[in-house]
Amino acid sequence: GYQTASGQFQTNTLVGAVANNDSVAVNSTVSSEILMAYGDGTNTTITVTHNIGKQFNNTQIYQTGSPYAQVECDIECLSTTQTRFKFNVAPTTNQYTVVIIG
Repeated sequence: GYQTASGQFQTNTLVGAVANNDSVAVNSTVSSEILMAYGDGTNTTITVTHNIGKQFNNTQIYQTGSPYAQVECDIECLSTTQTRFKFNVAPTTNQYTVVIIG
């Protein structure tokens, strides 16, 4: 946890947050978000350059149109700047929306 028995936050255990004795606030520069529509009817693999600076991000794929359902595919966290998505079947033009939050 982030809190000691005395009720004060330990600043050395927080990443992306600022502690002030009895409160904690998220550092607004921690999170970045990338949204992009993808699909060209040909390629089953896309590599997204996000430049977030973190290799392991919260990454999801959704249908671009209704019902906007989440889609499963293989996701490879290549580096702190790139993530690769692999589909079994090539998505149609802009069929899916890639969301990367870091």
